[in-house]
Amino acid sequence: MANRSSKPHPLIWEGIFSQMPPAQGSRAFGSRIWFRKIRAMAIGQKRSQGTQEPSPLLHWLVSCPAGPKLRILDVGGGMAGEWWSASRALRGRRKNMEYWILETPEVCRYARKHPQKGLRVRHISGLARGPRVYDLVWISQTLQYFDDWRGLLRSLTAKRPRHLLIQGLLGGSQPCFASLQNFYGSKIPVWLFNVKEIVESLSRLGYDLCMETEVPSEYFGKIQAPPMKNFPSRLRIRSKRFLAFSRRG
Repeated sequence: MANRSSKPHPLIWEGIFSQMPPAQGSRAFGSRIWFRKIRAMAIGQKRSQGTQEPSPLLHWLVSCPAGPKLRILDVGGGMAGEWWSASRALRGRRKNMEYWILETPEVCRYARKHPQKGLRVRHISGLARGPRVYDLVWISQTLQYFDDWRGLLRSLTAKRPRHLLIQGLLGGSQPCFASLQNFYGSKIPVWLFNVKEIVESLSRLGYDLCMETEVPSEYFGKIQAPPMKNFPSRLRIRSKRFLAFSRRG
């Protein structure tokens, strides 16, 4: 009997744009399924402490000098999954840690209505609502959702963090372009970055690249490159990236 060909996986990203296109469908980041996913992710990270490979955030946290306060800003941190790792890594300094999460107003409201036992974080929907300075800024797989990503980086570096870390960056050597990410019937506009542009933008803001590594990612049940066969080969990204920047001087 002839083998039947497997059903092709659905497309994750569709379309190539020079500017961010408008979102299509319902508001994904305010949907029930989005809330369920970010809550499940946070619970999973809490339960997996000590059983998974440590987050890159932890190495940079412990390298921060001791002081009366250690202020961390998690950009797009959802329901604070990374807080559990940070809290465990900084056991002796936990009381001095302030963990702030920059999120959409919808996620902020959801987090206040569904508090997690033992969690010590503060959700804010704008940078003006938080401290004047941070010690470390953590951006995990969220930079691509900001239309004015350069403006965001300017605002974040104005907070004078010692380190700025970008995890899971959708970027490579290809030209920067926008696309639409499929999400349960909605289409979310995203950027697919040119890494060199990110590095140059932050260099102009006084931050130097001190580490860059590839981040293995799982798609459709296996570790593989981001599935982009619907794009021309020159625009395909080989792997997500982790970028670490430190303030100059």
